[in-house]
This record gives sequence, C-alpha cells and structure tokens, in this order.
Amino acid sequence: MLRYLICIPAALFLGNAAAADPATLPARLDCSALTANPTKAKPFTSPITLSYTKGVLTGERALMSGDGVERFEGRIDPLGRIELNGSYADRRAWTYQLRGQLSDTKPTVLRGRLQVTTGTPGHRDCTLTFLEKPNSLMATFSAY
Repeated sequence: MLRYLICIPAALFLGNAAAADPATLPARLDCSALTANPTKAKPFTSPITLSYTKGVLTGERALMSGDGVERFEGRIDPLGRIELNGSYADRRAWTYQLRGQLSDTKPTVLRGRLQVTTGTPGHRDCTLTFLEKPNSLMATFSAY
C-alpha cells in the first residue's frame, strides 16, 4: 500500500515530461444480460482501449449493434483507487459506474454496473479488466 503513496502522487499532480503522450491501456469489458430484458439484451464481452495521462483515464467503445459510441472518463487516486464512469455518448440512455483497486500482484479489475436511465428500468453487472500484467500496469500509472 505504501508504494501507492510514494509512486503515484507525483505523477498525478506534477506530471512527467517524458510522459507527454497518453499511455494506451488495453482492457476487456464484460457485462451480464440486461435485467429488464435478458433474452433480448444478452451478456456481452467487448475490447476497449483506455488512454491514461496525468491521473485521467479516457476511452471510447463503438456499440456492437447500431451506430454510436460509449465514452468513458475516470481517475486514479494516490491510494490506487480507480473510478471510471461512462455513458452512451449521444443520448445518455445508460450510464456506467465502475470502481476498483490497482493491484501489483494480480489483474486489476473494476466492478460496477451499467444502469439504464431512460425507458424500462434495468441494469447490467459489469467488470472491466485491464489486460496489462500487474507490474507493467503499475509502472504505467507511476510514470504518468
């Protein structure tokens, strides 16, 4: 835990001249069936690439059916807690809230849900798993 306090704060608050370009972080988004209509809105798995610089995570994911994108933005705090929020970009018909803890020994996984905000109420339970090895992910967050 002390490593978070030592490595991450300087990168978050001071930046790093060598880290002017955002880091690219491959991840996988897994969501359960939609509670409002599980036979039609089945579980899904989708790749997503996040960018990270100066403590801010951002990303976009094209919808698997139809036009449009989901946009994500979040932060990592000095203790390694990660918060990522997202929504359907044009109508905000649903939102994501994902939370997790940076780990240097096992894959970092954010957990939360997609909540439908218009129409029939419902949700999906979701995880977002960073695909980089734990020590590499830790180094990325420490360098930026």
